[in-house]
Amino acid sequence: MAGFIADQRPDINVLFVIGMMLLGMLGLVLISFHVPSLFLLGSFVTVIGLFGWNGLLVAAAIRLLSVSPVKILGWLQMGFFMGAALAPMVFGILMSTLGVRWAIIITAVCAVIGALMILYGEILRRATLNIS
Repeated sequence: MAGFIADQRPDINVLFVIGMMLLGMLGLVLISFHVPSLFLLGSFVTVIGLFGWNGLLVAAAIRLLSVSPVKILGWLQMGFFMGAALAPMVFGILMSTLGVRWAIIITAVCAVIGALMILYGEILRRATLNIS
């Protein structure tokens, strides 16, 4: 579904990525309450929000910064794969030291920070190009 929307409105891909990350954050917060019905809803919302935004980010970055798409894809892939390699270990350390609830909440905060960083980059890009 996200890909279909991105194809229809490629000019809002970055904003769509931010929205998906924030939706995933909301799902993580719901999961952190340890209530079975909220866990089910939170799991569903987390999967919708946090699985797929990276593909849209690649599409947006290549479209918006088309001068050197191979370099951009390399940087994005490096970030994705470093996260895939380190995140489980970091989450395990957080979970064993602070508990499951706090590990999930810290993960949600990281999703918000990532969304804010993408938003800041988009604001800088628009300011550079004088786009409102």
